[in-house]
Amino acid sequence: MSLYFFINVRKEIQLRSIDRNFLLFNYFICSMTDINEKICLYITKKWLIPWLQEGKSQNSFAKNHGIEESTIRKIKSEETYRIPVETLFKICEARKISLSDFFKLINE
Repeated sequence: MSLYFFINVRKEIQLRSIDRNFLLFNYFICSMTDINEKICLYITKKWLIPWLQEGKSQNSFAKNHGIEESTIRKIKSEETYRIPVETLFKICEARKISLSDFFKLINE
């Protein structure tokens, strides 16, 4: 076998490694987006909408959960909101559930 063959094989392996890393990175980013969407969708559908249907305000939901009303707008917006852990913790604490229980809920 020639040196040319070994160089090309090595380049191909390096490219495959780069492609693999790129795909893993993109998968991670997509997964993060998906989890943020999942979190916000759950909060909106399971907690915020029923709250509003009871005739309560979005502002009262925010106050009751220890967060700003602007955060509620971000959570329920069409844009993907990267909810901080601290915010999620406050919401869960107000709901009297742990973060681990919350993640179990959104994965049901």
